[in-house]
This record gives sequence, structure tokens and C-alpha cells, in this order.
Amino acid sequence: MAGARNVVLTGASSGIGAALARALVAPGTRFLLLGRDHARLATVAAGVRAAGAEVELALADVTDAAVLATLIEGFDDRHPVDLVIANAGMSAGRGPDGTLEGA
Repeated sequence: MAGARNVVLTGASSGIGAALARALVAPGTRFLLLGRDHARLATVAAGVRAAGAEVELALADVTDAAVLATLIEGFDDRHPVDLVIANAGMSAGRGPDGTLEGA
């Protein structure tokens, strides 16, 4: 992962995804940070920008393959991707409000 300059990271708004963004940040690094929670994603992005990286944000759910493909392909067209970390997953677990999420 060292030296990756153009990074796509799903699930970047919290937990492991946010920690990965902070761990990979370096001046000259560009991120496409994807997540479902705009406020938390913006907080992660602010920290990454403060450390010298460029950031693009996208609200996306990884269950929507067409949207995900469009976002990643667009970023790759502008900044050829060196690293993709598909950190977000799909679950039939419980969402933030305690209701069951679809698989």
C-alpha cells in the first residue's frame, strides 16, 4: 500500500475505513472516499485534507453496482487508480436504527 497515489476506499465514513484513510494519507495522495453518511464522511475528508491529500467524496451504497461502477470509473478516468480498498460490505445485520438491513 505504500506509495499508492490514487486510492478508492469504500466504507470510509467510520471504523476501519476511516482508519485506513488516515493511515494512507500523504501529501500528493488523492482519495475517492465512499460512504453512506455524509457528515461522518466529510469529517474524515477534512482530516485527510489537513494532512495534505486531495479528496473527492461520494455518497454511495455498495449494493448499487451501477452507481459504484460509474463513480469509480469516473475517478479512474481523472486519476488512474493505484489502489482500491473494498472495505464496505453487505450484511443482513442491523442498521444504525436497529432495523434489519437487506442482504
